[in-house]
Amino acid sequence: MIVPTGQDYSEILKKFKWSFSSVNSYSNCKYCFWLTYLQRPRLPKQENAFAQWRSFMHSIYERLYKGALDFFDVCMEYEDKYDENVTLRFPYNAYANLNKKYYQAGLDALERFDDLPSYLEVLDVECKIDTIIQDAHFIGYADLILRDTRTDDIIIVDHKSKSKFTSKLEQKKYARQLYLYAIYVKEKYGKYPTKLVFNMFRAGTLVTIDFDEKDLQEAIDWFLNSIADIYMDLEFLDKITESYEQQGKDIETFDKRDFFCNELCGVREHCPRSKHYKEE
Repeated sequence: MIVPTGQDYSEILKKFKWSFSSVNSYSNCKYCFWLTYLQRPRLPKQENAFAQWRSFMHSIYERLYKGALDFFDVCMEYEDKYDENVTLRFPYNAYANLNKKYYQAGLDALERFDDLPSYLEVLDVECKIDTIIQDAHFIGYADLILRDTRTDDIIIVDHKSKSKFTSKLEQKKYARQLYLYAIYVKEKYGKYPTKLVFNMFRAGTLVTIDFDEKDLQEAIDWFLNSIADIYMDLEFLDKITESYEQQGKDIETFDKRDFFCNELCGVREHCPRSKHYKEE
């Protein structure tokens, strides 16, 4: 690895605007975080088909809820604009053609789209989150914020391209993002949301979480503790090295078959753990 071991990044971090994705990036792979946010000069981010497809679907939902796209035209919009938005190929899969699978999954999701019940009022779409959590500047975008006119309850909705959460633990980790958004919601609307909802649009299901202040505090603690760890980190080890060290395995036996490293990482051409690595 080419991390300048022992270098102090505190001056860069003091000016940093933290997001859920940046902190979560560190949790997933410290070296990926370093390459993405701390390496200078900054590296261009590499896209992948999954991210392009997800962004395209998000843009359609955004326009639908803003009234900029008519419900009856949504499938035609998807078919007409798909190729110019999803320009990369999905990786090879021995069991399915992912290019066809994801194209059809998006079309199916939009064909299932139902307008909101009349009692749900749209308060904001792609709401810019900008707040201070303790001393950390936190930013983000909430996909959809609703108000139940019957109860005056506020609901945060996140459009999620995953078909399902693999466990309650994974669901809890993803919910941290919405709990952090809830801090801004309270600042703006005077109260916390009562529901956090994941629109799992690929599967056509909703995952609803009742707001819990204990889970809010857990999300805040995770956020702040992660930032503290970043300030203290002097190595920024990649996730493969960390895993091999924990298992007592020789890193030289790693065969570069990790899916994240090869297909999803936005700096994969700059990391020797990826088969796409291009030596500087």
